Amino acid sequence: MGVSISEHTNIDLDAIIAGGDGFVTRIKTLQQAKSDNEASLAALNIGRDAVAALQSAQSREQQALNLISDAKAEAETILADASKAAEKLRNEAQRAVDEMTDKANGTAAAIEQEVKVARATLTAWSDKTKQEVAALLDRATASNAKADQQLAANKKAADDLAKANREAKAAIDSANATQAALTAKLDAIKVAAS
Repeated sequence: MGVSISEHTNIDLDAIIAGGDGFVTRIKTLQQAKSDNEASLAALNIGRDAVAALQSAQSREQQALNLISDAKAEAETILADASKAAEKLRNEAQRAVDEMTDKANGTAAAIEQEVKVARATLTAWSDKTKQEVAALLDRATASNAKADQQLAANKKAADDLAKANREAKAAIDSANATQAALTAKLDAIKVAAS
């Protein structure tokens, strides 16, 4: 027997009582279907959060790649500038040596002394330049290593998020299947209640 509703929208208690256990069972089934549907929607929200986290990790990975590229470009610029400065200084030192040699033709001792001074200056500058270039290379290597570490950390995070995304997709698929089953059950309850 179906449930009747009066003009005053009150539930016909006689119909509920006449429905007996079957009516109560349908009510419980409807409540369980509602609970299952809410759980499915919660699982769907988790999947959306996982997708957002994956996109964030991909953005951080791109930033790490940009840092590596910037560090390499900076190191190349520094090395190019150092090479130009070294070449300029070498040329200037050589010109100084040549000029001193020309002027010191009359005095061998003066020529020898001036050449020694020029060579010492060039050697000191060369040693200093080598140390500076080595320090710059060390800094560039450290920056590259740091960027590599960040890239590895971001890759692991991306892998973890990809796994979470797969799990969330499976949960969404399960939720969709549950929702379809619940919809079928609700349709059957509606048919039975008619």
